[in-house]
Amino acid sequence: MTRVATRRELRKSLCVACAGSGSLSVRSEKTCADCKGRGWIERASQQEEICPHCKGNGKVPCIVKSLCKSCEGKGYLISIIEITTSTLPCSACDGSGCTEGEYGNCPTCDGLGVVDDDSPGTKTCPVCEGEGDVNDLCCDRCGGIGTLDVAHLAVSEEESPCPTCHGEGSVPQKLKCKNCHGTGAVEQVEEKDVTPKPMDEVV
Repeated sequence: MTRVATRRELRKSLCVACAGSGSLSVRSEKTCADCKGRGWIERASQQEEICPHCKGNGKVPCIVKSLCKSCEGKGYLISIIEITTSTLPCSACDGSGCTEGEYGNCPTCDGLGVVDDDSPGTKTCPVCEGEGDVNDLCCDRCGGIGTLDVAHLAVSEEESPCPTCHGEGSVPQKLKCKNCHGTGAVEQVEEKDVTPKPMDEVV
C-alpha cells in the first residue's frame, strides 16, 4: 500500500547575484580630488599644467557599492521547499523484505523431507513401541532408547510429508532484500520550490 507524506522546510542558499557579499560593485567615475574636476592644477610657481592624476579628464574611475536587491543585503536567499515522500512496496521482494538465495536444509524436517508426531528427527520404535525393552529384555532394534533415527528409516504410513518443504528436504534460504534493506518498502522523494514570488515579479 502506498503512503504519501508532505512537509515543508526552509533552506538557505548563497546569493548568486552578489556572491554572498550582500552588495553589488559597479564601476563609475568621481570628481578628481587633485584638480577638483578642472583637469589642470596650478603649481607654486603659478604655472598651470595638466592634472597628472586624472590626465585632464577631471574625473577618475571608482567602484560604487550598492545593496543587493536579490538578497536584500543578507548574502543568502531563503527558499520554501515542499518535500513529498511516497512509500511504495519494494518491487525487488514484492514487499516481503526477503529474497530467495541458494537452497539449504529445511528447518522443519532438517532435510529429511518427513515429520512424525514424535519429537523432531526421531520415530517411535515399532518393535518395542517406545518402551525400550521387549519382555523385560533390551530391544535389539533401538538399543533400549525407544526411538529410531528417522534418517535411517524409509517413509512409513506413520510419517507425513514435511509441510514446510513438502517432502523435498530443502527450501530456498531467505536473504535480506538489498533494495529495501529488509523493510519491504522503498521511499521516493520529490522536492519542489514553492517560495512565493514578490508582487513585482508576478506577471
